[in-house]
Amino acid sequence: MFVIIKCFKVSGSVLFLKVRDNEIVVLTNQYLLLIFNENTLNSLYQRQISTKHENKHMYDKSFAISKNLDLFITLANSSKSYLLKYEASLKSIDTIAANKKAVYCATFNHAADMLAIGGEDGKLFFYSMVDNRIVSSLKTKADYISNITFSKDDNYAAVSSFDKTITIYSFHRACVVLNIAIENVIEKSLFVNDNANLIAVTRNKKFITYDIKTGISAESDFEFDEWPTAMLDINETYTVVGTRGNSLYIINHAKGSMLSKINFDNIGITFIEVNENHLYLSFVDGEIKIIDMHSNLDRFKMDLKLNKLSEASKWIEKNIFLSIDESTKRFDEEWADALSNAKKLMVNNQESEAKEMVTPFFFDPTKREEFLFCLGNIQHFILFSKLIEEKKYIDAFKLADEYEFLKKSKDFDALEKHFHKTFHYCKLLFAKDDPLSISEAKRILAQHSVIPSKRTLVNNLILKYKIFISAEKLLKERNFKEYFKLVKQNKFLEEEEFYNRAILIGNSTFNKLNLYEQEQNYEKALQVAQYLQDFLPFQEIINKKVQSIQDLQSLLKNISSSNLISVYSMIQKNPTLESSPAFLTFHEEFLQIKAEAHVYANIGDVQGVSNVLQEYLEIDYTLHSIAQEFKIAYLSQMKINLKNNYNHINWEQTLILYDSMFGIDNELINLLDECGFNEDIPNLKSSDKFNGYEKVGFLDSVLVQNY
Repeated sequence: MFVIIKCFKVSGSVLFLKVRDNEIVVLTNQYLLLIFNENTLNSLYQRQISTKHENKHMYDKSFAISKNLDLFITLANSSKSYLLKYEASLKSIDTIAANKKAVYCATFNHAADMLAIGGEDGKLFFYSMVDNRIVSSLKTKADYISNITFSKDDNYAAVSSFDKTITIYSFHRACVVLNIAIENVIEKSLFVNDNANLIAVTRNKKFITYDIKTGISAESDFEFDEWPTAMLDINETYTVVGTRGNSLYIINHAKGSMLSKINFDNIGITFIEVNENHLYLSFVDGEIKIIDMHSNLDRFKMDLKLNKLSEASKWIEKNIFLSIDESTKRFDEEWADALSNAKKLMVNNQESEAKEMVTPFFFDPTKREEFLFCLGNIQHFILFSKLIEEKKYIDAFKLADEYEFLKKSKDFDALEKHFHKTFHYCKLLFAKDDPLSISEAKRILAQHSVIPSKRTLVNNLILKYKIFISAEKLLKERNFKEYFKLVKQNKFLEEEEFYNRAILIGNSTFNKLNLYEQEQNYEKALQVAQYLQDFLPFQEIINKKVQSIQDLQSLLKNISSSNLISVYSMIQKNPTLESSPAFLTFHEEFLQIKAEAHVYANIGDVQGVSNVLQEYLEIDYTLHSIAQEFKIAYLSQMKINLKNNYNHINWEQTLILYDSMFGIDNELINLLDECGFNEDIPNLKSSDKFNGYEKVGFLDSVLVQNY
């Protein structure tokens, strides 16, 4: 079912595993750092980081390793954390004591320039690896931080808590953009679909998909056998999930369905990593398995290319991970015909031949279930096929109305085709407008009026045949505007096949519009949109599309004239423009200027920050990001004065000023603790204001002199 190419064991439960430059880096719950050669598994480095503290929990989430081999370590029963770096040997970078209680989870972003730390005190901090300092935090949660994940582009972080909330934080804007209330505690989460969705596994063994724009969630039908512990997306469609049991699940996160479940001899998957075509799985007993996900991939693809689905399926039996390769779409393309042919065989009492035909598709449980459903209802399919063969079309329709699943078969497609032909023939008879033809049309239609699903359409043709004839004439003339007006006045026309054809034309034209838009040929796109205005069912979506294109054109115009206020105002009004390449390029200038301001902020030069960011101070979109730099500058300013024991500063008034802008936040309290100063300020309590600066603005300095 899968190919394990290497397997080795370390001491303790593996809490983190990183593969980089042909090296496997492992951290265990016994504070053991191990580095192996990826090819030979020879030990390259070993270090016992601590021997004084009790082992961490087997599934502890407070250890992290970055792609640059920065290591974040926490100690049992301690609120202190340690930042280390491996470069031929292990060296200390920083001691972090931001959280007042133990750190519960931590993770580096993909660029390895940011570390997120979440504690049992409900506090979440972002630590800059560039500055080696805390640069921002979130409002304190009511309970432990349970999970933190960064989007692949590092633009967002999703922070989950035991208080059953998810907070989405934007690094572009340096603020929270969404809070989602949830029903269960999130164990692991991932951004997918270009940050449009957040997928997650919960402590009550569920797989959930969240729509980030709306906050709407969808829960899977299946449950994991045990508490899920590890999660990693393999590609745009599939994710693997490990549990405290002995199972690894392959999930189609696009559909929220389970593709496969793999069982191991070991119990308790702690970590999942992918490097190129290798999947690394670690367990609580210290075992690490390396699986070749691409074993026999070339042979598999060749058989698919030669349409040898049965042979290709045998390779999947040997390596289940082939089932998540893009090339398996071939099975989806062939399934409808295969199932249809299998039904025909079953109808002819050739059940074994039918099973043989569809068995290659059974690596996908949904296809297996669909076939078994058909097999369990084969008597209905047999009868249905027989009725059509004997041209008992009315009875066939009645049976299909009774058993809806028959309408998914190719036999039903043939039945529908016959009905449409008959229906059209009757319209032609009505069009002759002579008593004999009208009588014949009514006679034919009367037979079909006993079909429940066709009754309304048939009776409407009998009573209002002139409307049907007018509608067909308008379509032949491609007068879609008048046609859809007529449909709007006579809703029964929507049941006719001609209506479906008109909608198909509209869809095809709409696809052209999208193509022109993607090619940035906006004038041509607007021309197509103008044509589609005649298609009334498309009017709402076309109006939105036209508005979107016009907004983009307006945005481009403002960008070309470097109109900062107009550009950012448009983005706030229409967030969909935020991902446009033109805006991202334009926004880069702000990010570069902010980086310049950051240099001044780190040395406490508030005036320098203000001067550099002057152009952006009145722009709402960049306000939170700018506030972050002012906060760093104020804290640096205070730190310099606190360390130099400046007694001419009125610290109580200074903190009141800071509080008016940012509240008595995590960063301030930690700074005062670090300097041993907070006891000197009466009634100093945390106050999660965070954004008072929106009303009061920014000061040149928060330091108040004693006179």
